[in-house]
Amino acid sequence: MSRIHANIMLLLAAFLWGIGNVAQKTILEDLGVATTVGFRCLIGLIIISPLLLWRPERRRAPPDLDGYFWACIAVLSFATALRLQQMSFEMTTVTNAGFLVNTCTVMTPLLSRFILGQSAAHSVWLAALVTFTGAAMMSGGSASISAGDMIALGSAFFFSIWMIAVGEFVTRHGRETALTMVQFAVTGATSLAIGLATEPISVQALVNAAPELFLTGVVSTGFAYLLMAAAQKYTSASEAAVIASGEAVFGAMAAYLILGEMLSEAGMTGAMLITAGILMLQVPRQVFASAQARATALVTSREN
Repeated sequence: MSRIHANIMLLLAAFLWGIGNVAQKTILEDLGVATTVGFRCLIGLIIISPLLLWRPERRRAPPDLDGYFWACIAVLSFATALRLQQMSFEMTTVTNAGFLVNTCTVMTPLLSRFILGQSAAHSVWLAALVTFTGAAMMSGGSASISAGDMIALGSAFFFSIWMIAVGEFVTRHGRETALTMVQFAVTGATSLAIGLATEPISVQALVNAAPELFLTGVVSTGFAYLLMAAAQKYTSASEAAVIASGEAVFGAMAAYLILGEMLSEAGMTGAMLITAGILMLQVPRQVFASAQARATALVTSREN
């Protein structure tokens, strides 16, 4: 697979997550957070399990100790991030949750610096400042930031850890389908057990939530996370986070069209700052490369 194909897969995953954000909020009218996460992950597990029978990854050698370490980190961070994300939809708007969770776009390269020792450009640090300023504006200022907004930021942190762990695992060992299935199995089983023990549930509630469960389980869980894991074999975690951040845009559009959610003037400014921070991670390199190419061409033409 080429990098372009991987980026297309990431953008498709972002689209699936974005349109699923509305369902993640409306489903909470009938089911609790843990129950929702449990069902959506188990549905995703059922949907993608046939892929394990024919994918070439089943012929690969088992991962080494380092591989199992990154797999465990991926599973634990995925379970935590997904639970926090679902909680944030219960306590804040779809638009806010979508943008704030996607601050992982900036967190991922920063954490890669500290965890993997990968150097970060000055533009990354500037992007972090701009993004968190925008997050504060979306929340009405740091003094009035809501609990739901804080939970969304916590989800972004664990999604960043997850992206790093998945990238380290799949680039060394492949097996993206197996890793995704383990993530779904562990998260789904533990969340559903907690939900059934602590949250109210009825047959009628399940019937009412069935359409949203199908959408989130099949589309924005099963297929979307598998696409993400498969694409990360051909791109870095930081670049994957940048492209996947398109979820926030798709989610805001869906929230406006379906729920009528609109941002305040300050919120729109904050969203624009977050988008600008996201783009800063890629635009400076492109601008520099273009300027360098033009300078080289100019020098060559003068010499001739």
